[in-house]
Amino acid sequence: MSGLNLPALGIKPVSRISPSRYYSFTICRLKEILAANRKFPLLPVSPAARIGSVVHKIIEIANTSGIENEKRFNDLWQIEINKCEESMINNPIEKHLVPLEETASNYEIKKLMALKMISSIFNEDWKKVPNQKEKFHEKWLETKDKRIGGKIDQIQKTTEGAVIIDYKTGNVVNGINGELKEDYILQLKLYAGLYYENFKTWPVKLLLAGIDQSLHEIPFSPSECKVLLDQARNLLSETNNLISKGLSEEDFASPSPAACKYCLYRPGCKKYWQKREDAAEWPVDIIGCVEEKGFSGNKLGRIVIKQGEAKYVVRALSSRHSFLYGTKKNILMCNLGNDTSINHYIEQIMTTGYGF
Repeated sequence: MSGLNLPALGIKPVSRISPSRYYSFTICRLKEILAANRKFPLLPVSPAARIGSVVHKIIEIANTSGIENEKRFNDLWQIEINKCEESMINNPIEKHLVPLEETASNYEIKKLMALKMISSIFNEDWKKVPNQKEKFHEKWLETKDKRIGGKIDQIQKTTEGAVIIDYKTGNVVNGINGELKEDYILQLKLYAGLYYENFKTWPVKLLLAGIDQSLHEIPFSPSECKVLLDQARNLLSETNNLISKGLSEEDFASPSPAACKYCLYRPGCKKYWQKREDAAEWPVDIIGCVEEKGFSGNKLGRIVIKQGEAKYVVRALSSRHSFLYGTKKNILMCNLGNDTSINHYIEQIMTTGYGF
């Protein structure tokens, strides 16, 4: 990995931790240090995540300025989709994912769900908070030292106190046990702590709103929210202190199937390649030296990669992969699909490779 010809990841101190990123920060600091410093991703953002961002933006517009009818919704949807696709087209590793209508699974279903969610909000027939007095949208709150901060989707002031609502555009429950996802729970509890720090009173309720119009209340106590806020502060301080002492990127990496599965920086993470295993729970990625490379009759690429005593064969590679035409002796590929034989793989739409 010492000769990896990729943009240097590089690390520098992090100015703030967002409640929405805190859980991920505890899983792998390197990933969040890079994200916080806006390092260019080495893997494409999934079409599903892109659609999620579009949905969240439209919910934000609906809450702040209103969406009066379905035509307005459709117009805004296309505007936001166009913005998203324009940025993707300018990205060499994402341009093949345009148009999203073709590459994002359940595109029309997610669009319809977003419309129904927004319609229910403005038809006043959704599960609303009673005795509402005042409502704030996209409210930025931060600690006095500015080390923890984030934008809350909605705060509803009621006669009983404040209700914090956070909208999610994907699944809010864990597919394994059916429980609410831990990162969402921690995010809302941190919001509660931020609210207290700013207004010296605790919210009376924390609500997680799903795109399926489900509404989940998050139980919390002031003491646990204060502890969580202190833990986030300490994590940020400790991380920045270690960075200032000159620790390397590898020192902050904590590879695991959960941490690495959706990490957009893992191609350049040496510790990931050292620790990962060819097991189902890990991403389907390979790295090694090029032993054979060529094209089939249908002009699709085929490559044989050797790592130690193991050989890996990848076929059906489209012409979008520049490493097929270069002279680099080593290759890494991420997000492959399993073929019919062991150590045989095929391209998927998210497959990305680099020569070095």
